[in-house]
Amino acid sequence: MKYMMPAEWEEHESTWLAWPHEESDWPGKFELIPAVYCELLKAITESEKVNLVLKNDKLAAQARALLDNAEVSNYQIHIIDNDRCWMRDSAPTCVYTADGLPHWISWKFNAWSKYDNFGKDQFMASEVARISGIAETRAVDTKTGLPVVLEGGAIDSDGEGTLLVTEECLMSPEQQRNSGFQKQDYERVFGEYLGTKVTIWLGQGIPGDDTHGHIDGVCRFVAPGKVILCGPRRGESSYKKVFEDNIKRLSETKDAKGRSLEVVEIPLPSELRYDGYVLPASYANFLIGNKAVFIPIFKDACDDEVLNIFAGLFPGRKIVGINCHDFILGLGAIHCITQPQFQNSKTLKAK
Repeated sequence: MKYMMPAEWEEHESTWLAWPHEESDWPGKFELIPAVYCELLKAITESEKVNLVLKNDKLAAQARALLDNAEVSNYQIHIIDNDRCWMRDSAPTCVYTADGLPHWISWKFNAWSKYDNFGKDQFMASEVARISGIAETRAVDTKTGLPVVLEGGAIDSDGEGTLLVTEECLMSPEQQRNSGFQKQDYERVFGEYLGTKVTIWLGQGIPGDDTHGHIDGVCRFVAPGKVILCGPRRGESSYKKVFEDNIKRLSETKDAKGRSLEVVEIPLPSELRYDGYVLPASYANFLIGNKAVFIPIFKDACDDEVLNIFAGLFPGRKIVGINCHDFILGLGAIHCITQPQFQNSKTLKAK
């Protein structure tokens, strides 16, 4: 094994975020979005450093003023010209080498095979690697010699060799990432760059997901051998079939350690729409930090129920709800904008 992708609950050195500036992502509501960032940064920086990417010096000055006003500290600003703020997908994936050192895996980024404005974001991974001083490997398919297109939101790891993905995202001809790839091709890549021994293929993601089925909207590991899965809204027949199919797939598989998975169902919030389109509001788009779990909430009747479920799943961590009712208009939430950088193993051993 050359590399192993950690579970998100493993110790972070820091978390990377990019400050928002693309107003078209939040039509009519962009002015509300920086406040969400301030709230999230204030919560994360209580237990770990934030590396904050800004498009330019002018935006950095504006962000710094807002963060100072919100009494946010323990963050470092880095100027990297960028298109959009979705760092889970444009930034590299942090793994461990065989000797336990952090290492970046950089994927080819093409804006989910959907958007045109990614000319600057395609260099984000290498810039993060350069600034962090951590070695980077660019993922290349050994069969074709081509760079592999993948986003961080499309994969979720238990840190023990098991990976969650969806067929909708990786196998559909719609928004196709890697032309000609079959499941065995993805599994070969996952084994080489993420240390994956077992890939669990769910069917589809949640309604409204413009990434076409990212796993981080529907199903996530919360502990070894345990996942949360978004259940259907009351009366929603189409997603009910998706849910039942995903439940069946999870029940019929075992993880890399040979365990059957425990599945904890969480509800989806009530349907949110904009201009006739369903928004991908999901409590599964959470971030596990060093001492807290940051859950998107939506001014919904299910918010408290879900926060209580997560409190039971993470008894050693603080549960923090971040209001994403307006933020979800950008078609992403907390997990989508964050990318963990894991601790150097030598630092961990010294603690």
